[in-house]
Amino acid sequence: TQGEWLRAASTVSQEERNRIAQFMFKRDAKQSMMGRLLMRTCFSEITGEPPHSFTLSRDKSGKPYLELPSPPTSSSSSSPSSNAHSSPSSILSSLSFNVSHAGDYAVFVGSDRAKVGVDVMKVELRRNTTVPQFFSHMTRQFTEHEWKCI
Repeated sequence: TQGEWLRAASTVSQEERNRIAQFMFKRDAKQSMMGRLLMRTCFSEITGEPPHSFTLSRDKSGKPYLELPSPPTSSSSSSPSSNAHSSPSSILSSLSFNVSHAGDYAVFVGSDRAKVGVDVMKVELRRNTTVPQFFSHMTRQFTEHEWKCI
């Protein structure tokens, strides 16, 4: 509904709304919005902060990244007994993540231990296409390493 769209739009930044508004088809805009909300919800689950409080940017290749505030300079803000590695901010600072969407699916992947990426695509077996022809086409979609993992 329009109310749900407005509520979702209030969660993302103006730059994200502008980017989403550039999609020609409403379906694509919805998929992009779902991906952004999925990222923000995951960050919120990790930190306990509201989803709208995060600043997302894109690198030169278009991959999203999370802009983190500078750590406090006061030594009184951290206690010696705190485990900095497991704090939400340290997890986010080392978090590699990616989001992809296609068709009815949106997927988010994240790890604070390894660099990650994800791509989802809608695949339909065309009429009169054999399974070997299908896999021949799919060979062009994956790297040799990805095929070994599949």
